[in-house]
Amino acid sequence: MPPHQVVMAMNSITISYDAGLRPADIAKSRQGLLGGRNPSAQPKFISWVLRQAGRL
Repeated sequence: MPPHQVVMAMNSITISYDAGLRPADIAKSRQGLLGGRNPSAQPKFISWVLRQAGRL
């Protein structure tokens, strides 16, 4: 993923978590057209983002 897409995904994941979604729900909602192949829909990426943002 290009850097600007990573930043946008990180912001979106953090906002979703702050809105009350669980990490599993965030992963499911991010699958979109790519399904499980979407890099930002991977549970490991979502957990990493939330740790970096100080949420986990």
